[in-house]
Amino acid sequence: MNIAFNIQPLLSDTKTGVGYAEEHLVKALIAQNASDTFFLEFFSQFEKNVEKVNFYLKENVRTSICSFFYWELYRLISALFPLPYWWFFRTKADVAHFFNFIVPPGVKGKKIVTIHDLAFRRFPETVRAKTKYMLKWGLAKAIKRADRIIAVSEWTKREILRFYRYPAERIDVVYNGVDPCVYRTMLDPMDIERVRKRRCIPESYILYLGTIEPRKNLERLIKAYSLLKSKHPDSPALVLAGKKGWCYERIIQAYEESAARESIIWIGYVAEEEKPFLLAGAIFFCFPSLYEGFGMPILEAFACGTPVLTANNSSLAEIAGDAAFFVDALSIQDICDKLEQMYINVDVRANLRQKGLERVKQFSWEKSAEKLHSIYETVLKEEVSYG
Repeated sequence: MNIAFNIQPLLSDTKTGVGYAEEHLVKALIAQNASDTFFLEFFSQFEKNVEKVNFYLKENVRTSICSFFYWELYRLISALFPLPYWWFFRTKADVAHFFNFIVPPGVKGKKIVTIHDLAFRRFPETVRAKTKYMLKWGLAKAIKRADRIIAVSEWTKREILRFYRYPAERIDVVYNGVDPCVYRTMLDPMDIERVRKRRCIPESYILYLGTIEPRKNLERLIKAYSLLKSKHPDSPALVLAGKKGWCYERIIQAYEESAARESIIWIGYVAEEEKPFLLAGAIFFCFPSLYEGFGMPILEAFACGTPVLTANNSSLAEIAGDAAFFVDALSIQDICDKLEQMYINVDVRANLRQKGLERVKQFSWEKSAEKLHSIYETVLKEEVSYG
């Protein structure tokens, strides 16, 4: 097969979940299928982005670069006017896979799109206006154009069926994975200590790792943590790690109004090479999000042997199974109570650590890539193709 990927999410200097998922799946697909030819398509005027793509180049990999137009401008225009994608990329692909919600107009070959979540429909107040606009108009069109949809969880598949008319049998669930070479228990304690000190983090800490935005429920987490500190002044510091997203000012305000702000540490964006050391050094990982299509940080924590406290909503229970401690994300008091139980009960943390290490074995980028490739083969045999 000739398989084309739009790799725009891989070019960001501060990749988040979508970018990491595409990165690992593209790498695994290329490695597993030497007889196929892969085309990596992207808009860019910057040499540094071309250099990033060199990492993926092998004998069966080609690049297709549009250097005279901007990706964001193309997305904006094509949301209003069907500017054909093939004008910019003359790739003769059998299958074109778009990992980031949108299928542009005028794509040659069978079209596949990955939908990670529908937060903009469920919690529109937590999504920035620009993103909401692009998804409102772009996703409905993408679903009409797609020959097959990839959902990252059974939860996300149900969400798609709830909000859009699309045949259920044409939606495949392909889980995200975790890289055991990066996220693992066998980390050098000296490296963990080195990263902790470089980030000015105390020895004992609770970790949140993800984008700093309203959907992650950080306002309630900060308030719950403040209650914990009032009951247990010696409780660990709370480390908030991640790049600033939309409307983070409200979260900063909650921090500034917190009586526990001296024990709350902001460390900003964390690259993947640092993440396992921060996870491994934490007493436990806290991820009380309001809504997730998958929740990769949970798997990453499991793989590092770090106990997990997360919310009992959306896909989180599906992905975590029985290996996490669950909270009501809307209850500050419940979050506080569960933080307290995780902090004071060593046995709970030890039990969750073992369960997490077993649970994460069920998720693999290699298995997911194999399933994706079989979907490509199936779609290619089907006669129906949308515009």
